[in-house]
Amino acid sequence: AKYGATVITGTAEGTAALTLTTGDIVVTDGDLTLTAGDASFGEDVAITGVLNNLVSTEVIDAEPSPTAAESGKTFFLGGTGHAITLPAAAVGVTYRFVVNAAFGTDFVITPAAANLIEGSLIVAGAVVACDDGDSLTFEDGVEDLGDYVELTSDGTSWLITGSNGMTASSITCQAA
Repeated sequence: AKYGATVITGTAEGTAALTLTTGDIVVTDGDLTLTAGDASFGEDVAITGVLNNLVSTEVIDAEPSPTAAESGKTFFLGGTGHAITLPAAAVGVTYRFVVNAAFGTDFVITPAAANLIEGSLIVAGAVVACDDGDSLTFEDGVEDLGDYVELTSDGTSWLITGSNGMTASSITCQAA
């Protein structure tokens, strides 16, 4: 209403749009969820209560091909190794691969196109260069719980943005 409050009781399901140009949105009991689109705030936002910011995870138990929609996901590696194929490089897409159990065969991460892995790995405290890499391998038999690699795409390449392998040769980069 122009000079007062509009109160929606129950749910507002089926509402095409709700626009507030002046004033506040108050949720007294329930959730405020944005399922698609953008939220823009011109000023500070205060959040009280519990903010759940859990990372999406998946245990790899097949031959996965992560999608861009799974950006930000942590993939747990353990059991039997698998070939993991990354999608085409797209700006901002990020994945983390973490050893959470011993495995009997290698986990091999390969981009959709060759020579696209760039950066450096930290393995047994040493810097290991990965220039024009074709794949990254978590080597079976030398893995440690918590060994990880994080990859982020700049739209052209897959950049190693974080890594740690406890044991020498636990994570390797294969170049052409």
